Amino acid sequence: MSLVLGTCVALLGLFAFLHIFWPLFSQTEEETGFSPQLRKLLILYQEKHRLLLNLEDLDIDSKEGKISDIDSQSLRSKLMGQIGIIYNQIEELEKKDEFLVTINKQIGGS
Repeated sequence: MSLVLGTCVALLGLFAFLHIFWPLFSQTEEETGFSPQLRKLLILYQEKHRLLLNLEDLDIDSKEGKISDIDSQSLRSKLMGQIGIIYNQIEELEKKDEFLVTINKQIGGS
């Protein structure tokens, strides 16, 4: 029973993801008004958000004793590595986009 439920939840999640992000993948720059760099940046922001939520869930599960300390540390290390890669990619794209550089300067960013 739980396998069927898990499969249904996974399919529902996939459908929701495709429903939300399909326009970013399927439309051209002229149709969306987004440059390829900005489209990639939006996807990276979403991935960063997903990884941070996973990290938060891992911390909660670890505190509640649902996962061993060794497994928690291993998963946390993997998530932090993935988050670091995403942050670096975001930083590189933000440096290349003149519009984002201007905004960062105006709000006091680097």
